[in-house]
Amino acid sequence: MSTNDLHRLTSLYYRSIRISDVDGFVDLFATDGVSHDPVGAPPHVGHDGVRAFITGVLGLCEQLDIAPVETVFYQNSAAVSWSAFALGKNGSRTEFGGIDVFTFDRDFRIATIHAFWDAAPVMNALTA
Repeated sequence: MSTNDLHRLTSLYYRSIRISDVDGFVDLFATDGVSHDPVGAPPHVGHDGVRAFITGVLGLCEQLDIAPVETVFYQNSAAVSWSAFALGKNGSRTEFGGIDVFTFDRDFRIATIHAFWDAAPVMNALTA
């Protein structure tokens, strides 16, 4: 897996969130892919789990703008620091950031993602 492949896949991941492309987001995952988003919460497993997660997050937002800040690639993995801004459907605005660590399978799909960020203050703002 080349650095170009990894860059394309991670770019598509963040783009699908920014444009609220649920199907595109889910299609980036292996059918048995696991999302630990955020790390410490129960994992989102398979396409159904990932779809439920991203649908729930996007359902709280009028706008969710997320962008990579720095990315490091190694073999079939990527670590991405990112920053985000969310405008909640409740009118709240919040900025936050984190680090995502991806592993990809041979079919260029996300096998696992570990998302390190503090979700509690973001969710509190978006659901207040």
